[in-house]
Amino acid sequence: MTSRYSAGITLIETLVYLALFTIVIGGLLASAYAFFESGGRNQTKAMMQLEQDFLASKINWALDGAESVAVPSAARLSVTMRDASEGNPVQICLAGSDMRLSVGGVTCASAETLNNSNVRISNLVFIRTQARLEVGFIISATTSNGMIISQTASTTRYLYL
Repeated sequence: MTSRYSAGITLIETLVYLALFTIVIGGLLASAYAFFESGGRNQTKAMMQLEQDFLASKINWALDGAESVAVPSAARLSVTMRDASEGNPVQICLAGSDMRLSVGGVTCASAETLNNSNVRISNLVFIRTQARLEVGFIISATTSNGMIISQTASTTRYLYL
């Protein structure tokens, strides 16, 4: 006696397998996209952290050799160095979206840019009290896919002048 049912795959089973396969491949593609996107974001964040550390070290360099420290405006730091060979005054200021370092009376607009071209600095603020200097700024950069990432940076330096 022969069976009325064939052992082959029916159309409904084929459609179910195709739907499951599509869901699995779609999930894999979404995971791969998220993985690569987060890699670019993490790379940009690491670059911003290095840049933030570099800018803080330049401010500390100026303060290490300071004879006197003044804050002529909220976004400008002026340091008179003990060693005149360094040039006086050393100024750190914000010009557009760049943190700049000038030595020997050079204007801020024509001073040396400290941050790299991939990073923008905004809201640079120097606050001087009797025994300390507080510095704050916002650092931002654009990831490879166009997303803008920003973070706030701040440091406090105690002055022994």
